[in-house]
Amino acid sequence: MHFRGGETVCGIDVVLAKLVVKCVESFQWCSAPAAAVDLCLPRESVESLIQELHAGGYLSAPHRGPLSDTHAGKWLASEEADGEAMVLWHVTDLGRRLAKAPIGEPLTRAEADQLLADILERCETINRNPRSSHEIDSVTLYGSLCDPLASEIGDVDVAVVARRRDRIDLANPSPRIQLERMLRANNERADVVVTDESWSEGTVIPDGALRRVVYPKPVDEQSD
Repeated sequence: MHFRGGETVCGIDVVLAKLVVKCVESFQWCSAPAAAVDLCLPRESVESLIQELHAGGYLSAPHRGPLSDTHAGKWLASEEADGEAMVLWHVTDLGRRLAKAPIGEPLTRAEADQLLADILERCETINRNPRSSHEIDSVTLYGSLCDPLASEIGDVDVAVVARRRDRIDLANPSPRIQLERMLRANNERADVVVTDESWSEGTVIPDGALRRVVYPKPVDEQSD
């Protein structure tokens, strides 16, 4: 799945549709009011966008009421006070494809290599900072950038395995989401997924995808 600028999904500009789906995906389960706060958009607008994306198959049928303790989610405190009225949304497989889809012209290999280098530099900075929320164990690159013959790259896909430094409230996804944003640095071509103690969605890397570990750097690639 790849989009050019100006295309639409369910009648919504593809950039905005992707932002909404990625917001819901990042929290695993998310209410429209919580998504509105996260996206800094009017609640009524986000509720309408979510309904359109649900009708188009990008979001599953909603869960009504509180979640079990085994699932992570995001909602407002005011909704929790009236739990029976709480409506939580979850992305479908089609929604996950939209969340990962690059938008715009493909990257050159040089641009993609630099973007990956920037992500890895931020990983180093985080691991050197004892006050950071996480310690990063590994970064695995997967997708088109792993193909040495590919001259054009849709986006840079990385799976990050991390551990929380603070062992309190490990099921809370917020620190993981903040880490993803920090590593992405507002670059939509950086598709960063962090798994930590709050992650319960299974394997990040699709079966059969090309992959290689890029952090820590393999011993045979390290300079003396």
